This record gives sequence, C-alpha cells and structure tokens, in this order.
Amino acid sequence: MQLARRLFRLSWADKSLLVKAFLLIACVRIAFLLLRFTRTKSILDRFQKRPIPRLVAQQQRSERIARMVEIASHMIPKGRHCLTRAMVLELFLRRRGHDAHVKIGVARDDSGKLIAHAWLHCDGVVLIGSHGAANYVEVSSPPSRSLR
Repeated sequence: MQLARRLFRLSWADKSLLVKAFLLIACVRIAFLLLRFTRTKSILDRFQKRPIPRLVAQQQRSERIARMVEIASHMIPKGRHCLTRAMVLELFLRRRGHDAHVKIGVARDDSGKLIAHAWLHCDGVVLIGSHGAANYVEVSSPPSRSLR
C-alpha cells in the first residue's frame, strides 16, 4: 500500500519514465534469456541513436532517471541484475545526450570463485552498481556505437 502511495505522488514525467523503464528492463531480461550478450547490446545501441527531444532531456536529471530505473527493477523478477539495470540506464541517458558508459569488472569471492559486476558511469559519477564496484577489476566496457 505504501508503494502505491509513493508511486501516486510521482510527477507525470516520472510515471512515464517508470513505465518505460519497467518495459525496457523486462525486454532486456527476455533478450538475455533468448539472445547472446553482443546481440542484445547491438539492439540497444540502435535505440541509442534516436535522441529524444531536447526539452524532455533537459527536464530529467540523470540521478532521477537512475532512481526510476532502480524502482522499476524491483518490480520485475530478476530485474535487479546489475548488467540489466546498467544497460537500461545507459540507453536512457545516452538518448538524452549524457556521456554514460557501462563498466564490467571481475573479482574473486571468498571461496575463490570468479564473479562479475556491472555498473554505470555518467559524467564521472557511478549512478548504478556503485556498491562494491571498487572491489572489481574492470575488464572492459562493452562495445558501444557512437551517438554520432
């Protein structure tokens, strides 16, 4: 009930962004199940090439967009997957003209098993996946096509 009240208080712009984030997270999760990572990434890169109108982009701050992606990720099974959230947020931010990049790193857990983590850098700040990102060694950023 409290979640419903909080969602009701959101502005129309935030509600719209939340619905778009919800749908895109669901699509990316399904794509990860059906397609390889590189194919999913190339599909998302095509959408990044279509910028949204400047007026809309100026009204939405990157931190607010990240917050809507975080909220939407809680509503989808396995939507909290770090790579899914980072790639969805990258799409939203790049379409709005921000310099956003997904970073992927690896580390070893306590048992020596190799684990991976993804996070998103935007204008020098980690917006998603900052918890423990410093403990991972960055292997490479996923290939991204330029916006230009």
